Amino acid sequence: MRCNICGSEITLRKKYRKHVSGLSIKTFIKQLLPYFDFVIPHFITTLKRHSSRHSLFSGCINICSTCGHGQMENPPKEDDLQKYYQDEYWSQRATAVEKAANNDASHIANPRAMHQIACVMEEMHCDSIVNMLEIGAGAAYASLFLRDKCQNSAIHLHACEPGQQWEDYYQRKGIKRVANYFPFETNERFDYVHTSHWLEHARNLDETLSKLNAIITPSGYLFIEVPNTEHFYWDLPVGDTPHIQFFTRKSLVKALENYKFECVNVGEYGITYLDKQNGVSVTADRYGACEKGFWIRGLFKKTA
Repeated sequence: MRCNICGSEITLRKKYRKHVSGLSIKTFIKQLLPYFDFVIPHFITTLKRHSSRHSLFSGCINICSTCGHGQMENPPKEDDLQKYYQDEYWSQRATAVEKAANNDASHIANPRAMHQIACVMEEMHCDSIVNMLEIGAGAAYASLFLRDKCQNSAIHLHACEPGQQWEDYYQRKGIKRVANYFPFETNERFDYVHTSHWLEHARNLDETLSKLNAIITPSGYLFIEVPNTEHFYWDLPVGDTPHIQFFTRKSLVKALENYKFECVNVGEYGITYLDKQNGVSVTADRYGACEKGFWIRGLFKKTA
């Protein structure tokens, strides 16, 4: 078996949800929940979300010995994935819509959006952006923050988001909702595409990156933030569900190079998994650069 990113041999396989050095009570309960999913009522939302999640995401993760990329061996079917994200994900997050809608300045105070856009604007000029797309946008804080920082209300913002409850919010913010899921068919092209904690959910990485290349203008930019599985990840009780792809910096850069994207900048951010295990909180001041941090941020430029 070979890695579909770098072609090297797969030498490591981890049981999904069980790549831990020890087993906490919390982890043990989560692993039991799928067996009782059929008797857990939907109004007990927290338990139901975990039981449904663990019923879908199981099996093994294949990990490359060279680039470190991991991929779920038998991911859920596309229809099951979409149902999961629609019914078990955003249906539990109505308060997020209400919070964003009731505060016109929410995006200004959002530390993730603020730090992500700061990374982008160190390398990219606002003048190059006419059309922007945010995939898995949610409240689209990154899009709104970038438009504010560029001081250019003429930037056309687009969102790909399965949460129907965002529709009115997007209209008020001047955001065009173009699709529920990616990939989608469109004749529009985008100068900048922003993705945050989305690519790790892609069922077919090759199709996803190919379609991203197709919708980005020549010399356009792609921002990606994903969990970092390079350090500590496979040795600590990290909650990996519902992820399908598992990235290191090397595998992310190589995957994008395979689809004609040049790496402008890539780095590690946040706190480390070891810090988190030891009780360190991800406060607003801990979204910046950090060696062995548990997020990877990369900015890539389309070359062909």
